[in-house]
Amino acid sequence: MKLTGKFPILRHIRLYTLAVLACVVSATVFADNSALNRMQALLKQVPRSVHVGVLVFDAASGNTVFAQNAYEFFTPASVQKVLTATAGFILLGPHFRYATTLQSQAPVTGNTLSGNLVVHFSGDPTLTSQDLTELFTTLQAQGVTKILGDVVINDRDFDNVPYPAGFDWEDLSFPFGAPISAIMLDRNAFSLRITPTNRWALIQSSLPNGVIHIENAITITKKWQNNCPIKVYSDINNRYLLRGCLPRNVPTQYRGVALRNPIPYAMLRIKCILTQLNISYTGVIRVATPHDRVRFTLVTHNSDDLQTLVTTMLKKSDNLIANTLLKKMGQQFTHQPGSWQNGVKALKTILHTYGQVDFTGSTIEDGAGLSRYNAESPREFGQVLYLIHQTPALRTCLWNALPISGHSGTLKWRMSTPALKNRVHAKTGTMKGISSLTGFVTDTHNHVFGFAILVNGFSGRHYAPYHILQDRLCAIMASGSL
Repeated sequence: MKLTGKFPILRHIRLYTLAVLACVVSATVFADNSALNRMQALLKQVPRSVHVGVLVFDAASGNTVFAQNAYEFFTPASVQKVLTATAGFILLGPHFRYATTLQSQAPVTGNTLSGNLVVHFSGDPTLTSQDLTELFTTLQAQGVTKILGDVVINDRDFDNVPYPAGFDWEDLSFPFGAPISAIMLDRNAFSLRITPTNRWALIQSSLPNGVIHIENAITITKKWQNNCPIKVYSDINNRYLLRGCLPRNVPTQYRGVALRNPIPYAMLRIKCILTQLNISYTGVIRVATPHDRVRFTLVTHNSDDLQTLVTTMLKKSDNLIANTLLKKMGQQFTHQPGSWQNGVKALKTILHTYGQVDFTGSTIEDGAGLSRYNAESPREFGQVLYLIHQTPALRTCLWNALPISGHSGTLKWRMSTPALKNRVHAKTGTMKGISSLTGFVTDTHNHVFGFAILVNGFSGRHYAPYHILQDRLCAIMASGSL
């Protein structure tokens, strides 16, 4: 595919990141400078068992200011979203919208649609049941009350592989681990209401009857059991097993859960909406790729634009938006159903073409950073940040979309002192044993530095020391002494 991009300026962009490629070294770089020495001293305090990679560079020139293990590979967690956002803006543009449509092979005649009605899902991560109801309500307002055929759900914008390689099976039961499909409805998740009684737990689902099956194996106890947490196990047939212990005297508990197979839910929602609106159909509701050419688009629901979606994705670290965006890039780039593989191919090709980002030896499996198989270096993040800063269109899209220290997103409660508030625009990344931060710092002289700080290998969820390390490194960058 020939890349032209949605930003005209990118068609003629210079290969800015060559400066970063030339300057970044794998060993620690520091000069006879007290600020750099303070950085080095902070990193020497990190336990030897913990792996830390750091790159700090001048965003104007691309020259490296400080580097430690900048060529080595780390599991980046959610800072991966910076790469996904950048490639998404280049390929799709900030005004791109997901479109969910009602289509047909024949026009509406009177109150009748002759032939199948096609419900075309496009992977919109924000589509709700209310949006779907409004879509059919608009169809009804056009006078349609009869469908002489089937209601066909078209989910072929994406493939049918819901999770990337390296996905943690423990994440399957949480909403952020919802399957990535062209059918994204109510975030492919639901909630459970768990109320203890004297003898058993009463479990209620937010979903309509018939979508899931719940097996209740929760034990009622006198008090909390630290070694007996409530866990949810599920399979592709939407069967859920709940195990664990719950004290009889605690309030009702609420738990968000991923819907493993969204197809039954989408089919039931459509059936209920048609019944509610008194729209009849002579066939069945089914999932299939329409073989006959769709000639008429009857109704369209558009998502918010990509600028709005990416801002939410970066501020709130929204995994569904990131991973649907990766598959959408793959679909648009290859003109095939979006997949993890062609999405990654699109991302790498776009960033290499426009920014000379060198992915040699790296591994990318998803767009959100949830895969444990992801392996990337601080150097790669530095190259992408340099591309962003040197490209006005990208800088406009991403600068304020990133979390801002002491102000917004996942940095709202970090670096909120007067010396740092609003000076750091950066994406956080957090998983068990992983803490990352990458973005930009503006110092007291209004000079901008790009940076990537990746930390792997500490125990469990002991993030605090490494958040402090990242914040202190940012404080040195912001001090004006580099």
